[in-house]
Amino acid sequence: MRGVVALIALAGCNQVFGLHATQESPASDAQFFDAPIDAPFRCPPAGTTPRFSTAPHQVLFRLCTRYVISADANLAMAMCDGNEVAQGPVEGRLTAVSDLTSTDTNVQRSIPQLSPEGDFVFVHEYVFAQSKASFVRYRHAAGDHWTRDGVLVMPAVVTGPLIEISTPTRGPVRRVIVRDNTANLYELIDDGSNTLQMHATYTPADLGVFNAQSAMLSADGMRLVLYGTKPDGNGNVIQSVWYTDRPTIADRFRPVDRMLDVPVITDPFLSEDCARLYFSGIGSIWYVQQL
Repeated sequence: MRGVVALIALAGCNQVFGLHATQESPASDAQFFDAPIDAPFRCPPAGTTPRFSTAPHQVLFRLCTRYVISADANLAMAMCDGNEVAQGPVEGRLTAVSDLTSTDTNVQRSIPQLSPEGDFVFVHEYVFAQSKASFVRYRHAAGDHWTRDGVLVMPAVVTGPLIEISTPTRGPVRRVIVRDNTANLYELIDDGSNTLQMHATYTPADLGVFNAQSAMLSADGMRLVLYGTKPDGNGNVIQSVWYTDRPTIADRFRPVDRMLDVPVITDPFLSEDCARLYFSGIGSIWYVQQL
């Protein structure tokens, strides 16, 4: 029965995302689809948008979103079944994380953003009684456990309510992208003290889009993928996943390029070597492979 449902999901992916199922991919592309997670891929040079196969590969047949990974720790995290933070091996089975999933109906924890090393995770925490959102750092403890480390203190310009935080870059001094209820994205510096410092502000116009959501920083801080909308010049609005990069960590990100091979999804995550772009859709987690 599960196999039948999976086939239906793949058919739905072709209809919803405009993609071909993995088994229907051209023979010339077959080498890419089942490559291991440590396959020798590299990100393209600055100014070049990576290209991906249009054939999706199903990672997990489960209702999950916001899938992120740490290749270093062989660890993946996602939001599953609506309000459950779950973890497991990369591209493996995910189980609920009791330390991160709140049992208090007044508190919701969501959008886990795992560090590249797998040693900590940022979690969006919302307290309904106070109408207050914050980002909380949890550090990895023994086994599958996580210890609450503290609430991140935002620079004064980040006024809230806090909406999203990106995946962090590698340490010891990390970058992260934060979005509050303004349209702006803020690039902040995290030295591990839980008090973040301002580095740069990006308006949607700076990036060449109407709006920018689900921004994800690469582990080296040199690349940014996001979901957003942009006019096409003919009175229509393009919904897409967009990509930008920069020559050095001190530079600002350039205006985005459209990722033409990638389906219209709202939670893209690019692996550190640009080999795979993960996303959710029609009740599953998927990836597309770099060409």
